[in-house]
Amino acid sequence: MQLTLESLSIGYLQKHEDLVVCDGIQFSSSAGDLVGVIGSNGIGKSTFLRTLAGLQPPLKGSVSLDGQNIAGLSPKDLSRKISVVLTDPIATKNLTVRELISLGRQPYTNWLGTLSREDLTKIDQVLSMLQLEDIQKRICYELSDGQLQRVMIGRALAQDTPVIILDEPTMHLDLVHKVQLLKILGSIASELHKLIIFSTHEINLAIQLCSHLLVMNKNGASFGSPDALIQNDSLQQLFPDKEVFFDQKSKSFTFEAAP
Repeated sequence: MQLTLESLSIGYLQKHEDLVVCDGIQFSSSAGDLVGVIGSNGIGKSTFLRTLAGLQPPLKGSVSLDGQNIAGLSPKDLSRKISVVLTDPIATKNLTVRELISLGRQPYTNWLGTLSREDLTKIDQVLSMLQLEDIQKRICYELSDGQLQRVMIGRALAQDTPVIILDEPTMHLDLVHKVQLLKILGSIASELHKLIIFSTHEINLAIQLCSHLLVMNKNGASFGSPDALIQNDSLQQLFPDKEVFFDQKSKSFTFEAAP
């Protein structure tokens, strides 16, 4: 599976003049990649992910899967290609963990929503992979932020799409759980041959754990491996002021201590 972006311009359609958030995004990525989308607040990371998922149209350019523009896919076909976890609150937390994950099988069920043996097997596999078996009968409003985030990822994983898109999956998590979650995503990408693309403010962790990064800034976007982006100074351009700087030796952002 190959995801290809060609001269993608993202933003919002307006009556008099379109609002362009980022222009000229171009790259290809394949199954097995874990791609972190990084940039400063308000740079357009969520807008990019929504465009990538087909939830809003691009202003220019295209998003294609194996050569097919996603704009030509029906909602049902698209739901079998791309699964999405946004930062929007879920409609109800009164479902159990298992019930919420089961919703990921909707693109494959009949009009009654009947789960087949294959659906049940897939749900069991997801519960096991994300270590949710012990809490599968708990109501979602009883869960911690970290547990609920894993459940939402489980729903996307149960959808069994080649592409999984996540907006800020490490939000509200402490450092240990951030690392654990990103490692789980890396394992899912490599072992299940999924392309996982997620936005994050945890830039230092993304540099260490992602196979590729999309760096968004006011001048556009750069895509590549963390090492390649370090070498061409793309990471330093994220924060051009002198309060925060990128240290190539440690491969991390740091700041000058107060005098």
